Amino acid sequence: MQNQNVNKVNINDNKNRRRKRQRQKDLRGYIFVIIFLAIAIGASLSVTLLFNIKEIEISGTTMYENTDIIKSSGISAGDNLVRLSTEKAREKILSEMLYIDDVKIKKSFPDKVCMEITPSVEMAYVEYRGGYLLISEGYRILGMYETIENPDLMVIKGYFLTNEELAKKEKNEDEKEEKEKFVIEEKTLLHTDDDISNDETLKEIINQIKSGNISDISSIDLSTDYNIVLDYNNSIKIMIGNAFDIEYKLAYAYHIITNELRQNKSGYLIYHDSLGYSYVSKEEYDEINKKSEILMNGNQENIVTEKLPSVTTAVTSAVSVESNVTVTNLPAVTTVKSSQQ
Repeated sequence: MQNQNVNKVNINDNKNRRRKRQRQKDLRGYIFVIIFLAIAIGASLSVTLLFNIKEIEISGTTMYENTDIIKSSGISAGDNLVRLSTEKAREKILSEMLYIDDVKIKKSFPDKVCMEITPSVEMAYVEYRGGYLLISEGYRILGMYETIENPDLMVIKGYFLTNEELAKKEKNEDEKEEKEKFVIEEKTLLHTDDDISNDETLKEIINQIKSGNISDISSIDLSTDYNIVLDYNNSIKIMIGNAFDIEYKLAYAYHIITNELRQNKSGYLIYHDSLGYSYVSKEEYDEINKKSEILMNGNQENIVTEKLPSVTTAVTSAVSVESNVTVTNLPAVTTVKSSQQ
């Protein structure tokens, strides 16, 4: 008779293992409930008793009093820091306080709010409907003026601002006809809906003027996107063509003006793609234009005209001291003269 292996199963051991597993499962459930309750209680306390604002810190100089800025933000001592919407507070300040370009609001737990103010700094005038819009470095419209009150600021011409943006019709009680009234909203930012998108071009030019330390630019003319003109010190007009490669064109022109042209010169620097700039005095430029107008009108008799000298292809190497851009292998500037009668 063969011996058979018999596995004896202890029923009590099986029951003990099942009870143990059940206790572990119950324990995990209790722990989950305790954690959930702790989170719920903590969340409840955080929006009621804990993290209430006791201090509001403001940094950055501005023309406004700190108390006025705090009032404008809508933030008060005792408000809950968790429930505070910093974006809404920021929007309220910018919509009510004209001479603030930007404000960053941060929560500093457990009970502090920090505001970093960027004040509006007057940057330029923009020609608009016979007057001028004063704009800040953050492109906020600060007001409208009939004349330029600060001659040290540059003037932006040919910027196609949407008329409906700032003008609305109002009917005066003493007059029968409606008249347009200019309304400058404190939160209005300078922008255009024009297809040529000179928003981007203007900002790029101004960024390059700032980053390259290019001074004495008195005006920027964006009337035509293929012939952008900058006026240097009301004496030399820099004709850079289109908006392509603005950084190079401005650094190059500024190097020529500050290193190669005399301070008392007035005229035109005209960019010719890969050939570089040519310089034309104001007198010669006016004469060339006068002859061109006569030719356009068909009166060609007694007019002696010749082609302007071509721009030299001689190459010079120079570094613009005033600019962050290294200007190398640039065609030398050419003085262009027309033939005299």
